[in-house]
Amino acid sequence: MKVPFITSCNRYNTEEVEKLKQEISRIYNTDFSNILLTNGSAEAIDLLLKMCCFPSSNNVIGVEPTRSIYRKLAQIQGVCYKKVYVDENFTINASTVLRSFNNFTKIIFLFLIHISQQAKVFNLK
Repeated sequence: MKVPFITSCNRYNTEEVEKLKQEISRIYNTDFSNILLTNGSAEAIDLLLKMCCFPSSNNVIGVEPTRSIYRKLAQIQGVCYKKVYVDENFTINASTVLRSFNNFTKIIFLFLIHISQQAKVFNLK
């Protein structure tokens, strides 16, 4: 697989980080190389876009309403951000999402924000 920009995800290669990754690996019984530590979700989303998408070539789909960071970081990376909206009952229509999908789609962001504490449960049709 050809990666657009990043050849290594060890951005904070310190002894403490390595120890933390080893402990997480042990606790969750997963391979050390499967763990990515970041300074928050925005950094993780940024890295994901850089690893998966080529500027002006790929697109991502965001199911709205969602966090604006997905759109903002895609735009910064030069990646087309396609919006797909939930319906009036805040239900994700899978066929609508799939109609927006094409050979250049690399990521679908499905994180939905809560409109209020009384927000309905999100259903996937």
